[in-house]
Amino acid sequence: MFFPSRHPAIAYLFLPVLCVSTRAVAQPPAPPSRVVAQGKSFAPNELLLSRQPDAWQKGLGWLIVEPYSTGCEIHRIVQGRAQDGKWRVTLADNCRRNHRNAEVLWAISPTWNVTLFGAVGDGVADDTAAIQATLRDALRRGKGPGPNRRVVVPPGAYAIHAKGLLMTSGARLELEPGAIFLGPQRGRGILFQSVDETHSIHVQGGEYRQCQYVWRHDGDGSLNSCRFEDLQMSDCTEAFHLASSVGNLWSNCRFGGGGVSGQIDRGIHFTATGVGGTNMNTIVACKFRNWTDRALLLAEGTSNNKSANSVQRCWFENDESCSQAQGAILLSGYTTTFTIRDNYFENTGAQTATASDIAAEPAGTAPIANVIVDGNVFGPSPPSVTHRVRWLNQSSGTLSHNSVKLRKGQRFAYIDTHAFPQSVIRLSANHLMGPGVRGNRTTALYEATEGSQVQE
Repeated sequence: MFFPSRHPAIAYLFLPVLCVSTRAVAQPPAPPSRVVAQGKSFAPNELLLSRQPDAWQKGLGWLIVEPYSTGCEIHRIVQGRAQDGKWRVTLADNCRRNHRNAEVLWAISPTWNVTLFGAVGDGVADDTAAIQATLRDALRRGKGPGPNRRVVVPPGAYAIHAKGLLMTSGARLELEPGAIFLGPQRGRGILFQSVDETHSIHVQGGEYRQCQYVWRHDGDGSLNSCRFEDLQMSDCTEAFHLASSVGNLWSNCRFGGGGVSGQIDRGIHFTATGVGGTNMNTIVACKFRNWTDRALLLAEGTSNNKSANSVQRCWFENDESCSQAQGAILLSGYTTTFTIRDNYFENTGAQTATASDIAAEPAGTAPIANVIVDGNVFGPSPPSVTHRVRWLNQSSGTLSHNSVKLRKGQRFAYIDTHAFPQSVIRLSANHLMGPGVRGNRTTALYEATEGSQVQE
Protein backbone atom coordinates (compact mmCIF):
# COMPACT_ATOMS: atom_id res chain seq x y z
CA MET A 1 0.00 0.00 0.00
CA PHE A 2 1.11 3.52 -0.76
CA PHE A 3 -0.28 6.60 0.92
CA PRO A 4 0.85 9.84 -0.76
CA SER A 5 2.07 12.25 1.91
CA ARG A 6 0.24 15.10 0.21
CA HIS A 7 -3.15 13.45 0.73
CA PRO A 8 -3.46 12.27 4.34
CA ALA A 9 -7.25 12.33 4.20
CA ILE A 10 -7.58 9.99 1.22
CA ALA A 11 -5.94 6.58 0.89
CA TYR A 12 -4.65 5.76 -2.58
CA LEU A 13 -2.99 2.61 -3.86
CA PHE A 14 0.09 3.16 -6.00
CA LEU A 15 -0.13 1.07 -9.15
CA PRO A 16 2.50 1.52 -11.89
CA VAL A 17 0.93 0.88 -15.29
CA LEU A 18 2.61 -2.14 -16.89
CA CYS A 19 4.56 -1.60 -20.06
CA VAL A 20 4.33 -4.61 -22.39
CA SER A 21 7.68 -6.42 -22.40
CA THR A 22 9.06 -9.97 -22.41
CA ARG A 23 11.74 -9.05 -19.87
CA ALA A 24 11.11 -8.86 -16.13
CA VAL A 25 11.89 -5.43 -14.63
CA ALA A 26 11.97 -4.30 -11.02
CA GLN A 27 9.45 -1.46 -11.59
CA PRO A 28 7.58 -1.99 -14.85
CA PRO A 29 7.27 1.17 -16.93
CA ALA A 30 3.80 2.21 -18.12
CA PRO A 31 2.35 1.80 -21.62
CA PRO A 32 0.17 4.36 -23.34
CA SER A 33 -3.59 3.96 -22.98
CA ARG A 34 -3.59 2.41 -26.47
CA VAL A 35 -1.29 -0.57 -26.19
CA VAL A 36 -0.62 -3.70 -28.26
CA ALA A 37 -0.17 -6.83 -26.23
CA GLN A 38 0.26 -10.29 -27.74
CA GLY A 39 -1.19 -9.02 -31.02
CA LYS A 40 -4.40 -7.76 -29.40
CA SER A 41 -5.33 -4.06 -29.46
CA PHE A 42 -6.51 -2.40 -26.28
CA ALA A 43 -9.27 0.22 -26.46
CA PRO A 44 -8.52 3.85 -25.38
CA ASN A 45 -10.68 3.32 -22.30
CA GLU A 46 -8.57 0.42 -20.99
CA LEU A 47 -5.35 0.22 -19.01
CA LEU A 48 -3.19 -2.74 -17.97
CA LEU A 49 -2.07 -2.47 -14.36
CA SER A 50 0.70 -4.36 -12.61
CA ARG A 51 -1.74 -6.08 -10.23
CA GLN A 52 -5.25 -6.06 -8.89
CA PRO A 53 -5.93 -3.26 -6.35
CA ASP A 54 -6.25 -4.32 -2.74
CA ALA A 55 -9.82 -4.43 -1.40
CA TRP A 56 -11.03 -4.54 -5.00
CA GLN A 57 -14.78 -4.69 -5.50
CA LYS A 58 -16.24 -5.19 -8.93
CA GLY A 59 -17.33 -1.95 -10.55
CA LEU A 60 -16.08 0.23 -7.69
CA GLY A 61 -13.20 2.65 -7.48
CA TRP A 62 -11.51 5.35 -9.50
CA LEU A 63 -8.14 5.51 -11.25
CA ILE A 64 -6.03 8.65 -11.01
CA VAL A 65 -3.59 8.70 -13.92
CA GLU A 66 -0.43 10.85 -13.84
CA PRO A 67 -1.08 12.50 -10.47
CA TYR A 68 0.73 15.70 -9.41
CA SER A 69 0.65 17.20 -12.92
CA THR A 70 -1.77 19.32 -14.93
CA GLY A 71 -2.19 16.30 -17.22
CA CYS A 72 -3.80 14.31 -14.40
CA GLU A 73 -7.00 12.43 -15.24
CA ILE A 74 -9.51 10.73 -12.97
CA HIS A 75 -11.62 7.90 -14.39
CA ARG A 76 -14.34 5.73 -12.94
CA ILE A 77 -13.66 2.00 -13.23
CA VAL A 78 -16.36 -0.05 -14.94
CA GLN A 79 -14.73 -3.48 -14.92
CA GLY A 80 -11.52 -5.22 -13.92
CA ARG A 81 -10.24 -8.67 -14.82
CA ALA A 82 -7.04 -10.68 -14.64
CA GLN A 83 -4.91 -11.05 -17.76
CA ASP A 84 -1.49 -12.71 -17.98
CA GLY A 85 -0.80 -12.12 -14.29
CA LYS A 86 -1.72 -8.45 -14.58
CA TRP A 87 -4.95 -6.55 -14.12
CA ARG A 88 -6.87 -5.11 -17.06
CA VAL A 89 -9.39 -2.37 -16.26
CA THR A 90 -12.12 -0.84 -18.38
CA LEU A 91 -12.87 2.83 -17.71
CA ALA A 92 -16.17 4.69 -18.00
CA ASP A 93 -14.65 7.04 -20.56
CA ASN A 94 -11.56 7.37 -22.74
CA CYS A 95 -8.24 8.75 -21.60
CA ARG A 96 -7.61 12.15 -23.13
CA ARG A 97 -4.13 11.18 -24.27
CA ASN A 98 -1.54 8.43 -24.11
CA HIS A 99 0.01 7.80 -20.71
CA ARG A 100 3.42 6.21 -21.15
CA ASN A 101 5.38 5.38 -17.98
CA ALA A 102 2.60 6.85 -15.90
CA GLU A 103 1.85 6.55 -12.22
CA VAL A 104 -1.66 5.40 -11.39
CA LEU A 105 -3.42 5.80 -8.04
CA TRP A 106 -6.54 3.92 -7.11
CA ALA A 107 -9.15 5.73 -4.98
CA ILE A 108 -12.41 4.59 -3.44
CA SER A 109 -14.18 7.95 -3.84
CA PRO A 110 -14.11 10.44 -6.76
CA THR A 111 -12.61 13.41 -4.93
CA TRP A 112 -10.71 15.83 -7.14
CA ASN A 113 -7.81 17.18 -5.07
CA VAL A 114 -5.97 20.15 -6.62
CA THR A 115 -2.56 18.80 -5.54
CA LEU A 116 -3.21 15.72 -7.69
CA PHE A 117 -3.16 18.09 -10.66
CA GLY A 118 0.10 19.77 -9.68
CA ALA A 119 -0.93 22.56 -7.29
CA VAL A 120 1.87 23.30 -4.81
CA GLY A 121 0.32 25.66 -2.26
CA ASP A 122 3.55 27.34 -1.16
CA GLY A 123 2.38 30.91 -1.85
CA VAL A 124 5.04 31.38 -4.56
CA ALA A 125 4.44 28.91 -7.40
CA ASP A 126 1.58 29.89 -9.73
CA ASP A 127 -1.16 27.33 -9.06
CA THR A 128 -3.73 28.77 -11.46
CA ALA A 129 -3.28 26.19 -14.23
CA ALA A 130 -3.32 23.25 -11.83
CA ILE A 131 -6.52 24.36 -10.09
CA GLN A 132 -8.16 25.17 -13.43
CA ALA A 133 -7.25 21.70 -14.71
CA THR A 134 -8.82 20.14 -11.61
CA LEU A 135 -12.07 22.06 -12.05
CA ARG A 136 -12.19 21.18 -15.74
CA ASP A 137 -11.56 17.49 -15.15
CA ALA A 138 -14.11 17.30 -12.33
CA LEU A 139 -16.80 18.78 -14.56
CA ARG A 140 -15.84 16.46 -17.42
CA ARG A 141 -15.58 13.22 -15.42
CA GLY A 142 -17.85 13.83 -12.46
CA LYS A 143 -21.32 12.59 -13.20
CA GLY A 144 -24.53 13.08 -11.30
CA PRO A 145 -25.13 15.59 -8.48
CA GLY A 146 -22.70 18.21 -7.16
CA PRO A 147 -20.78 16.02 -4.66
CA ASN A 148 -19.45 13.92 -7.54
CA ARG A 149 -17.80 17.07 -8.95
CA ARG A 150 -16.27 18.19 -5.66
CA VAL A 151 -12.85 19.81 -6.00
CA VAL A 152 -10.93 19.91 -2.71
CA VAL A 153 -8.19 22.38 -1.82
CA PRO A 154 -6.07 21.20 1.17
CA PRO A 155 -4.33 23.63 3.55
CA GLY A 156 -1.74 25.88 1.91
CA ALA A 157 -1.33 29.25 0.18
CA TYR A 158 -2.20 29.06 -3.52
CA ALA A 159 -0.98 31.87 -5.78
CA ILE A 160 -3.48 32.82 -8.51
CA HIS A 161 -2.28 34.91 -11.45
CA ALA A 162 -3.95 38.15 -12.55
CA LYS A 163 -6.56 36.65 -14.92
CA GLY A 164 -7.83 34.28 -12.27
CA LEU A 165 -9.81 31.05 -12.46
CA LEU A 166 -12.61 30.82 -15.02
CA MET A 167 -15.62 29.37 -13.22
CA THR A 168 -18.20 27.56 -15.33
CA SER A 169 -21.65 26.20 -14.56
CA GLY A 170 -21.82 23.31 -12.13
CA ALA A 171 -18.40 23.78 -10.52
CA ARG A 172 -18.04 22.82 -6.86
CA LEU A 173 -14.99 24.02 -4.94
CA GLU A 174 -14.27 23.36 -1.26
CA LEU A 175 -11.31 24.90 0.56
CA GLU A 176 -10.30 23.09 3.72
CA PRO A 177 -9.36 25.07 6.89
CA GLY A 178 -5.99 26.71 6.32
CA ALA A 179 -6.40 27.00 2.53
CA ILE A 180 -5.77 30.50 1.14
CA PHE A 181 -6.04 31.94 -2.38
CA LEU A 182 -3.64 34.84 -3.00
CA GLY A 183 -3.76 37.33 -5.87
CA PRO A 184 -0.81 39.39 -7.15
CA GLN A 185 -1.43 42.28 -4.72
CA ARG A 186 -4.21 44.51 -3.43
CA GLY A 187 -5.80 46.38 -6.33
CA ARG A 188 -4.54 43.95 -8.98
CA GLY A 189 -5.83 40.67 -10.32
CA ILE A 190 -8.97 38.54 -10.11
CA LEU A 191 -9.23 35.29 -8.18
CA PHE A 192 -12.44 34.06 -9.87
CA GLN A 193 -14.15 35.23 -13.02
CA SER A 194 -17.34 34.21 -14.78
CA VAL A 195 -18.96 35.45 -17.97
CA ASP A 196 -22.53 35.60 -19.30
CA GLU A 197 -25.02 32.93 -18.20
CA THR A 198 -23.31 30.90 -15.46
CA HIS A 199 -25.20 28.88 -12.88
CA SER A 200 -25.14 26.30 -10.08
CA ILE A 201 -21.66 26.99 -8.69
CA HIS A 202 -20.89 26.18 -5.07
CA VAL A 203 -17.81 27.59 -3.32
CA GLN A 204 -17.25 26.80 0.35
CA GLY A 205 -14.57 27.75 2.87
CA GLY A 206 -11.15 29.33 2.54
CA GLU A 207 -9.51 32.74 2.71
CA TYR A 208 -9.09 35.11 -0.25
CA ARG A 209 -6.60 38.00 -0.22
CA GLN A 210 -4.44 40.44 -2.18
CA CYS A 211 -6.48 41.17 -5.30
CA GLN A 212 -8.71 43.68 -7.01
CA TYR A 213 -11.72 41.34 -7.16
CA VAL A 214 -12.31 38.05 -5.41
CA TRP A 215 -15.07 37.36 -7.94
CA ARG A 216 -15.97 39.32 -11.07
CA HIS A 217 -18.92 38.49 -13.33
CA ASP A 218 -19.33 40.26 -16.67
CA GLY A 219 -21.59 40.02 -19.70
CA ASP A 220 -25.34 40.23 -20.23
CA GLY A 221 -26.19 36.81 -18.83
CA SER A 222 -26.52 36.43 -15.09
CA LEU A 223 -24.57 34.60 -12.45
CA ASN A 224 -27.43 32.62 -10.98
CA SER A 225 -28.35 29.91 -8.47
CA CYS A 226 -24.87 29.89 -6.90
CA ARG A 227 -23.89 29.42 -3.25
CA PHE A 228 -20.98 31.05 -1.44
CA GLU A 229 -20.52 29.73 2.10
CA ASP A 230 -17.93 30.37 4.83
CA LEU A 231 -15.67 32.55 2.66
CA GLN A 232 -13.24 34.99 4.34
CA MET A 233 -12.20 37.91 2.12
CA SER A 234 -9.80 40.75 2.93
CA ASP A 235 -7.17 43.09 1.46
CA CYS A 236 -9.01 43.61 -1.84
CA THR A 237 -10.79 46.37 -3.75
CA GLU A 238 -14.11 44.56 -4.11
CA ALA A 239 -14.99 41.09 -2.95
CA PHE A 240 -17.79 40.59 -5.51
CA HIS A 241 -18.29 42.73 -8.63
CA LEU A 242 -21.39 41.48 -10.45
CA ALA A 243 -22.93 42.79 -13.65
CA SER A 244 -25.99 40.56 -13.26
CA SER A 245 -26.88 38.33 -10.32
CA VAL A 246 -30.00 36.21 -9.85
CA GLY A 247 -30.92 33.81 -7.05
CA ASN A 248 -27.48 33.65 -5.42
CA LEU A 249 -26.81 33.00 -1.74
CA TRP A 250 -24.03 34.32 0.50
CA SER A 251 -24.03 32.57 3.86
CA ASN A 252 -21.70 32.97 6.84
CA CYS A 253 -19.11 34.88 4.81
CA ARG A 254 -16.63 37.43 6.19
CA PHE A 255 -15.92 40.60 4.22
CA GLY A 256 -12.90 42.57 5.45
CA GLY A 257 -10.76 42.15 8.53
CA GLY A 258 -8.97 43.97 11.29
CA GLY A 259 -6.83 47.05 10.69
CA VAL A 260 -5.71 48.66 7.45
CA SER A 261 -4.25 45.44 6.02
CA GLY A 262 -7.61 43.71 6.19
CA GLN A 263 -9.66 46.47 4.58
CA ILE A 264 -11.82 46.17 1.52
CA ASP A 265 -13.35 49.02 -0.48
CA ARG A 266 -16.66 47.27 -1.08
CA GLY A 267 -18.06 43.91 -0.05
CA ILE A 268 -20.63 43.15 -2.75
CA HIS A 269 -21.11 45.55 -5.66
CA PHE A 270 -24.13 44.81 -7.83
CA THR A 271 -23.29 47.00 -10.84
CA ALA A 272 -26.61 46.23 -12.63
CA THR A 273 -25.00 46.59 -16.06
CA GLY A 274 -26.13 43.18 -17.40
CA VAL A 275 -29.55 42.60 -18.92
CA GLY A 276 -29.99 39.47 -16.78
CA GLY A 277 -31.06 41.60 -13.83
CA THR A 278 -30.24 41.64 -10.12
CA ASN A 279 -33.02 39.68 -8.45
CA MET A 280 -33.74 37.27 -5.60
CA ASN A 281 -30.27 37.39 -4.04
CA THR A 282 -29.92 36.58 -0.35
CA ILE A 283 -27.13 37.66 1.98
CA VAL A 284 -27.51 35.97 5.34
CA ALA A 285 -25.44 35.64 8.54
CA CYS A 286 -22.44 37.46 7.01
CA LYS A 287 -20.05 39.87 8.72
CA PHE A 288 -18.81 43.05 7.05
CA ARG A 289 -15.90 44.75 8.79
CA ASN A 290 -13.61 47.61 7.80
CA TRP A 291 -14.60 48.80 4.35
CA THR A 292 -13.62 52.18 2.90
CA ASP A 293 -16.70 52.93 0.74
CA ARG A 294 -19.82 50.80 1.18
CA ALA A 295 -20.28 47.25 2.40
CA LEU A 296 -23.13 46.62 -0.05
CA LEU A 297 -23.80 48.71 -3.14
CA LEU A 298 -26.73 48.18 -5.47
CA ALA A 299 -25.87 50.58 -8.30
CA GLU A 300 -28.29 52.17 -10.73
CA GLY A 301 -26.40 50.75 -13.70
CA THR A 302 -28.28 50.26 -16.97
CA SER A 303 -30.78 47.62 -15.82
CA ASN A 304 -34.19 48.46 -14.34
CA ASN A 305 -34.64 44.88 -13.20
CA LYS A 306 -33.62 44.78 -9.51
CA SER A 307 -36.14 43.19 -7.16
CA ALA A 308 -36.71 40.76 -4.27
CA ASN A 309 -33.20 40.97 -2.78
CA SER A 310 -32.59 40.65 0.96
CA VAL A 311 -29.96 41.14 3.68
CA GLN A 312 -30.67 39.25 6.90
CA ARG A 313 -28.91 38.61 10.22
CA CYS A 314 -25.68 40.31 9.11
CA TRP A 315 -23.19 42.35 11.13
CA PHE A 316 -21.84 45.67 9.81
CA GLU A 317 -19.05 47.37 11.76
CA ASN A 318 -16.10 49.64 11.04
CA ASP A 319 -13.24 50.82 13.23
CA GLU A 320 -11.37 54.13 13.22
CA SER A 321 -9.09 53.01 10.36
CA CYS A 322 -11.96 53.43 7.84
CA SER A 323 -12.25 57.20 7.90
CA GLN A 324 -13.73 57.45 4.37
CA ALA A 325 -16.59 54.94 4.71
CA GLN A 326 -19.96 56.34 3.67
CA GLY A 327 -22.18 53.77 5.35
CA ALA A 328 -23.16 50.13 5.09
CA ILE A 329 -25.84 49.81 2.39
CA LEU A 330 -26.55 52.05 -0.61
CA LEU A 331 -29.57 51.43 -2.83
CA SER A 332 -29.91 53.19 -6.19
CA GLY A 333 -32.76 53.59 -8.66
CA TYR A 334 -35.05 50.93 -10.13
CA THR A 335 -34.94 48.88 -6.94
CA THR A 336 -38.10 47.19 -5.66
CA THR A 337 -38.76 45.02 -2.62
CA PHE A 338 -35.39 45.11 -0.92
CA THR A 339 -35.55 43.65 2.60
CA ILE A 340 -33.08 44.62 5.34
CA ARG A 341 -34.01 42.61 8.42
CA ASP A 342 -32.47 41.58 11.77
CA ASN A 343 -29.03 43.10 11.11
CA TYR A 344 -26.63 45.01 13.37
CA PHE A 345 -24.97 48.32 12.43
CA GLU A 346 -22.14 50.04 14.31
CA ASN A 347 -19.85 52.89 13.22
CA THR A 348 -20.57 52.19 9.56
CA GLY A 349 -20.26 55.83 8.46
CA ALA A 350 -17.23 58.09 8.51
CA GLN A 351 -16.82 61.36 10.35
CA THR A 352 -19.14 63.15 7.88
CA ALA A 353 -22.68 64.37 8.36
CA THR A 354 -24.00 62.80 5.14
CA ALA A 355 -22.86 59.28 5.98
CA SER A 356 -25.58 56.87 7.10
CA ASP A 357 -25.99 53.16 7.82
CA ILE A 358 -28.61 52.72 5.09
CA ALA A 359 -29.27 55.06 2.17
CA ALA A 360 -31.94 54.93 -0.53
CA GLU A 361 -30.70 57.47 -3.04
CA PRO A 362 -32.07 57.10 -6.58
CA ALA A 363 -30.80 59.51 -9.19
CA GLY A 364 -33.30 61.81 -10.89
CA THR A 365 -36.69 60.17 -11.41
CA ALA A 366 -35.50 56.56 -11.10
CA PRO A 367 -37.72 54.99 -8.41
CA ILE A 368 -37.01 52.91 -5.33
CA ALA A 369 -40.09 51.14 -3.98
CA ASN A 370 -40.98 48.93 -1.04
CA VAL A 371 -37.70 48.93 0.86
CA ILE A 372 -38.33 47.15 4.17
CA VAL A 373 -36.04 48.03 7.11
CA ASP A 374 -37.31 45.86 9.93
CA GLY A 375 -36.05 44.46 13.24
CA ASN A 376 -32.50 45.83 12.97
CA VAL A 377 -30.28 47.05 15.79
CA PHE A 378 -28.43 50.32 15.25
CA GLY A 379 -25.57 50.56 17.74
CA PRO A 380 -23.10 53.44 18.31
CA SER A 381 -22.12 55.73 15.44
CA PRO A 382 -19.51 58.47 14.92
CA PRO A 383 -20.34 61.84 16.58
CA SER A 384 -20.76 63.82 13.35
CA VAL A 385 -23.22 61.42 11.69
CA THR A 386 -26.59 63.18 11.85
CA HIS A 387 -28.92 60.44 10.58
CA ARG A 388 -28.80 56.63 10.62
CA VAL A 389 -31.05 56.16 7.56
CA ARG A 390 -31.53 58.44 4.53
CA TRP A 391 -34.38 58.43 2.00
CA LEU A 392 -34.07 60.76 -1.00
CA ASN A 393 -35.97 61.57 -4.20
CA GLN A 394 -38.45 58.98 -5.51
CA SER A 395 -38.07 56.36 -2.80
CA SER A 396 -40.61 54.68 -0.55
CA GLY A 397 -40.57 52.03 2.12
CA THR A 398 -41.07 51.05 5.73
CA LEU A 399 -39.03 51.48 8.92
CA SER A 400 -40.42 49.23 11.65
CA HIS A 401 -39.43 47.42 14.85
CA ASN A 402 -35.86 48.75 14.82
CA SER A 403 -33.84 49.44 17.98
CA VAL A 404 -31.77 52.60 17.57
CA LYS A 405 -29.12 54.21 19.77
CA LEU A 406 -28.85 57.93 19.08
CA ARG A 407 -26.30 60.50 20.11
CA LYS A 408 -27.37 63.96 21.23
CA GLY A 409 -28.80 65.85 18.25
CA GLN A 410 -28.89 62.74 16.08
CA ARG A 411 -32.03 61.49 14.31
CA PHE A 412 -33.02 58.06 13.10
CA ALA A 413 -34.19 59.00 9.59
CA TYR A 414 -33.73 61.84 7.13
CA ILE A 415 -36.47 62.02 4.48
CA ASP A 416 -36.40 64.26 1.42
CA THR A 417 -38.96 63.00 -1.08
CA HIS A 418 -40.93 66.26 -1.42
CA ALA A 419 -40.67 66.36 -5.22
CA PHE A 420 -42.45 62.99 -5.50
CA PRO A 421 -45.79 63.06 -3.61
CA GLN A 422 -46.40 59.38 -4.45
CA SER A 423 -43.34 58.38 -2.38
CA VAL A 424 -44.37 57.51 1.16
CA ILE A 425 -42.15 56.54 4.10
CA ARG A 426 -43.87 54.65 6.91
CA LEU A 427 -42.47 54.43 10.45
CA SER A 428 -43.88 52.18 13.13
CA ALA A 429 -42.86 50.55 16.43
CA ASN A 430 -39.24 51.73 16.36
CA HIS A 431 -37.49 51.81 19.73
CA LEU A 432 -35.18 54.79 20.24
CA MET A 433 -32.66 55.13 23.06
CA GLY A 434 -29.61 57.14 24.04
CA PRO A 435 -28.89 60.84 24.75
CA GLY A 436 -30.53 61.95 21.52
CA VAL A 437 -33.96 60.70 22.62
CA ARG A 438 -34.44 62.05 26.12
CA GLY A 439 -37.55 64.20 26.21
CA ASN A 440 -37.59 64.56 22.46
CA ARG A 441 -38.65 61.30 20.86
CA THR A 442 -40.71 62.80 18.03
CA THR A 443 -37.86 64.97 16.80
CA ALA A 444 -35.35 62.15 17.23
CA LEU A 445 -37.40 59.76 15.10
CA TYR A 446 -37.02 61.62 11.80
CA GLU A 447 -36.37 64.86 10.00
CA ALA A 448 -38.35 65.48 6.81
CA THR A 449 -38.31 68.27 4.26
CA GLU A 450 -41.53 70.12 3.65
CA GLY A 451 -43.80 68.18 1.35
CA SER A 452 -42.26 64.75 2.04
CA GLN A 453 -44.90 62.12 2.76
CA VAL A 454 -44.35 60.42 6.14
CA GLN A 455 -46.77 58.14 7.98
CA GLU A 456 -46.41 57.09 11.62
